[in-house]
Amino acid sequence: MPGQCFLAADIGGTRARLLLGETRENDNGWQPIARWETLCGDHASIEDLLQTFLKTQTVGSIDVAVLAVAAPVDMNAPFQKVTLTNLAWQVDIQKLTQLLAITEVHLLNDFAAIAQGLDDLPPDSLFWLQTGTPNNQAPRLVVGAGTGLGACLRLSGPTPQVLATEAGHAGFAPSNALQQSLWQFIHAQQGRCTREDLLSGRGIARIAAFFCGQPDMTSPALEKALEETDPAAQIAALALEQEDPLALRVLQQFIEMYGSQVGDLALDCLPFGGVYIAGGIAAKLRPLLTTSGFIEAFTHKPPMQHLLQRMPVGIIQETDAGLLGAARYARERLRA
Repeated sequence: MPGQCFLAADIGGTRARLLLGETRENDNGWQPIARWETLCGDHASIEDLLQTFLKTQTVGSIDVAVLAVAAPVDMNAPFQKVTLTNLAWQVDIQKLTQLLAITEVHLLNDFAAIAQGLDDLPPDSLFWLQTGTPNNQAPRLVVGAGTGLGACLRLSGPTPQVLATEAGHAGFAPSNALQQSLWQFIHAQQGRCTREDLLSGRGIARIAAFFCGQPDMTSPALEKALEETDPAAQIAALALEQEDPLALRVLQQFIEMYGSQVGDLALDCLPFGGVYIAGGIAAKLRPLLTTSGFIEAFTHKPPMQHLLQRMPVGIIQETDAGLLGAARYARERLRA
């Protein structure tokens, strides 16, 4: 049906992006009506978030809503109810259906949404760290560090399939003695060390705390950054803007581990269609990702380095990647 209205949202652990769109008559295109971005911490719940946005709009009925959320989502559950992994919000499909007064509300994992929208990304929104030899019929892997660490696999075909994962919560595998010490540092605190514990905004702060605790490493500025509300952002600023040596070493260590763990994920699924690095951290640290050993750590997996060297590896610089994917899924539901 032409002229149908949809709501798309990308709700992470820190930020939320919302979009109202409308399909166009006579083709499969669409046009945006309104877009809004906000901090999740400024809202009491997902219901409060949606109501705040919709109160500012004058559209009539919404035909379908698709919410991409940073949480495990069982797409086959008849009545989905999830709690965000890094935010104490519960998302209840039945409540949202009543709130929005529509029958179709769908949840997607946030990285599944990014994978859904890969074909909608503007070409200039991708920065290639490794061009590789792309195979358009092969799987594509989306992975990214931000508030947490997400990963998703997209399979090609007439009807592409998207397979969400919780790979960020798998155990972290150290590659050298320093990484083993970091693993022990985290394990001593909580009895387990996952990939997300070190490859996230919190992970950057943990690496900094570990370094500051070593007798031969001192940086008053780095210690002060750890006391800030968003220490990862302060550490990045110290390294990139003020060239603090220890802050720079923290980020270099993070990037080396990031590349290594993404390489491990790539060996699990052989994504010769491409490895897409999403999340706010990669975009902010792009200058270091090109110079601090990310690709070297990604490919250093003997005897399989030749396979990893074939894979295109790119940074997604489009901040609305998840929102575009949620919007695409909404349009597909309208055509179903």
